[in-house]
Amino acid sequence: MMRVAVFLLAFSFANIYYSNVIAASNVNVSVSVNKSAWDSSNNPNNINSETPATKFEYNFDRLPLSGATTYKPWSDSYWPNNEGGLANRWQGRVGWLQIPPSRWRAKRMSAEKISNLSPAEKYDMYVGNFRYPITKSEKARTSRRDPAWEGICHGWAPASYLFQEPKPITVTSYDGISITFASSDIKGLLSLLQGNYNDGRTYMAGNRCNSSLNIYTTNSRSDECLDVHAGAFHVIMANRLGILHKAFVIDRDTGYEVWNQPVHAFRSSIIRTQAPTAGAAVNTVEEMVISSVITYTDEIEPHFYPQNSAGRESFRVDREYRYILELDANRNIIGGKWISTNHPDFLWTQKQAPFIGYFEDLGELYKLSTK
Repeated sequence: MMRVAVFLLAFSFANIYYSNVIAASNVNVSVSVNKSAWDSSNNPNNINSETPATKFEYNFDRLPLSGATTYKPWSDSYWPNNEGGLANRWQGRVGWLQIPPSRWRAKRMSAEKISNLSPAEKYDMYVGNFRYPITKSEKARTSRRDPAWEGICHGWAPASYLFQEPKPITVTSYDGISITFASSDIKGLLSLLQGNYNDGRTYMAGNRCNSSLNIYTTNSRSDECLDVHAGAFHVIMANRLGILHKAFVIDRDTGYEVWNQPVHAFRSSIIRTQAPTAGAAVNTVEEMVISSVITYTDEIEPHFYPQNSAGRESFRVDREYRYILELDANRNIIGGKWISTNHPDFLWTQKQAPFIGYFEDLGELYKLSTK
C-alpha cells in the first residue's frame, strides 16, 4: 500500500461546498415578485446535470407518486465543531485537546488506548505521519465557541449514500502498530473527505437563506430566502427517487442554520385539483394541491458498529410538505407555490469524492471495511 509522506493540505478546494452552500451571501434585499415559475437557480436541470444522459420527466401523469433508493443512507455524527470535529476522542470520552502520541509512545501503547484515539489521530498514525496533519487541521478548524449546529453535515449527508456503511476493522500501520477503526471512525473520515477535501462540483437547486428568522412570507423574504421552488422540488424528488432511485440532500432548516439531511424515500398524494390561482405561472391551466412525505436520515452519536441493521433505524425521519403544482395544457409542471411554512431551503447532490493525495490510503481502509 502507498504511504504518503507529505500532507497536501487541500484548502484550495476544501471550501468548494462552503462557497455554494455555507458562505453567507451579500444579497439580502426584500422583494415582492411572482415566484410561481422557477428561476435559473431553481431549475431542476441544475441537479439533473449530474446524470446528463438521463433527461428529467416533467409530465405530472408520468411521474411516480412514490419512490425510494435501493440503498438507505447510513447515520452518523455530523462531528460538531464545538467538540473538535474528527479530532474528538469520542470513545475514550477524554476530550479533544489531548496531545497526540509520538511514534515512540504509540508503539508502546495498549490496543485499548490506541482504539480510544480520535479518527483523525488514527488515520495520521495509520499512514505513518506523526506530525498529525489531519489532527492539527481539525483542531485549527474547530473551536469550543462554535455554534452547536456547525459541523461536517455537508460531508456526512452525501457520503452516507455515496459510500457503503463501513464495519469496524483492525489494521497494521506502516510502523507495525495495530489500529482498530470503529465504524464511525471510517464514516467520519469519509465525511471529512467528501465535505472538506473534495474538488468536485455541487449540483444544487435553490439558495441558502442567511436570515435568522424562522417563519417567512413570500412578500417579506429575499430571493435566497424563498427556498427551493415547490414545483422544482417535486420534479427533482419524483425523478431522483421515483425514477432514478438516487438520493439527494436537503437543508431542512429554512433559516440561517444549515441542517443537511440525505433523503431516500417519498410518497405523494393529490389533495385536490383546482383552477389557476392569482399569480400562477404563465400558461398554467390547472393546479394540483399535493401532500408529500419525505424520509430522510438523521444524525446520531458515533458508534463502534454499523447502524443500518434491522430494528435499529429510529434515525429515519418522515416530514410532510404541502404545496401547489401548476400544470400547462400538456400537464407538464411549469410552476408551483409552497403551502407549508416549513420546507427545504435548498436541494443538492455531489459525486463521490476520489481517494487521492493524503486520503489515498483511506480508500484501502474503506475497501477492507466493506468486504
